[in-house]
Amino acid sequence: MASPISFRPANFGAHSPACCAPVARRQCAPALIPRRRLPTPFSLSLVGLFGSLALQCLTSAAAWSQDASPAQSIVDEVRAGLLAHHVEPAGTERGLDVNAEILFRRPAITFDNAFADFTLRPRLHLGTSINIEGNTDQVYAGLTWDIPLPRDLLLEFSFGGSRQDGPDDEVAHASFGCRLNFRESASVGYKMTEHWRLYGTVAHMSNAGLCDRNSGLTSAGIRFGYVTN
Repeated sequence: MASPISFRPANFGAHSPACCAPVARRQCAPALIPRRRLPTPFSLSLVGLFGSLALQCLTSAAAWSQDASPAQSIVDEVRAGLLAHHVEPAGTERGLDVNAEILFRRPAITFDNAFADFTLRPRLHLGTSINIEGNTDQVYAGLTWDIPLPRDLLLEFSFGGSRQDGPDDEVAHASFGCRLNFRESASVGYKMTEHWRLYGTVAHMSNAGLCDRNSGLTSAGIRFGYVTN
């Protein structure tokens, strides 16, 4: 009599897509790749706008310093420089920011009290930081206070708001929570000549916990300034 034929059931559990899908998702998931974007039309337009404004201000400043009164312009200073992007240890974005900033003249009114004169007469500023690797860009505005120090040094603080175009709610990546955030900065400046200044600057953007996510974005670097008066 022929020997009985035995059938060995296939090990569908090892190969069935339905069974291995959870494992595949855990073990075969692609590694997270740092976020990188090409420069957007928004970013490029900001670069062009602030580049044109800075060039016009510098050109006009040279003419004012020769034969015109500084009172003809409301622009007090033009700045430009490079900032290291997202310098926090846990920062997920890298690269350099091209920074451009315009500061306007103080209010004409003055106060007899030195503290009131310092506090109530800041300079209005308008600026932008564009990341050259396609990460988060900012356009910002606010108020700047500066304190003259000995040996041609100065200490400066600013506070205002920033509009950013980075991620608001992403996993495994810096997420800034709000489109509109607070922005503050501190700088130490050196008066190189009557008109030229050199600044070391640290700037921070965050939403103070007003949105669900709040990674924060800190940048630090060097800027040059040209005072028009």
